Amino acid sequence: SDCKDLIKGCLKTNPEERLTIDQVIGNKWIAQYNAVPPTPLLTSDVLKEENEQWPDVQQGMSLALREMRVDQDQPFTVKNPKLDSNSALAKKRRAKTGAPPTIQEQLTQESMEGAEQSS
Repeated sequence: SDCKDLIKGCLKTNPEERLTIDQVIGNKWIAQYNAVPPTPLLTSDVLKEENEQWPDVQQGMSLALREMRVDQDQPFTVKNPKLDSNSALAKKRRAKTGAPPTIQEQLTQESMEGAEQSS
C-alpha cells in the first residue's frame, strides 16, 4: 500500500498535486531502506551474464544510497529552479515575465558593459 501510494503520488500529472521530494523521501516504503538488497533482480540476463559484476554494482548502489541520505543536522538549501536557474531558457522566461535578473546575470552584464567602455 505504501509503495502504491508513492507511485500514484509521483505519477500525478498536476504538479501541484504531485509528491514533493520531501514527501517521497518521507514515504514509509522509501524510508525503510538504507541498503541495497543482497540479490540482483532475477532476470535471465542478470542470472547469465551479470552475476560476477553484482557485488561491484551492489557496492556502488549502496554508496549512492548513503550519499543521497542527507544529514539532518547540517542545514542545506534547495534552489528554486524558477529563480536560481542560469539556463538560457530560464533567462528568456524571466525577461518575458519582467522578473528581475539574477545576481549572476547582473554581474555578467556589468562586466560586459565595463569591457565595452574600456575599448
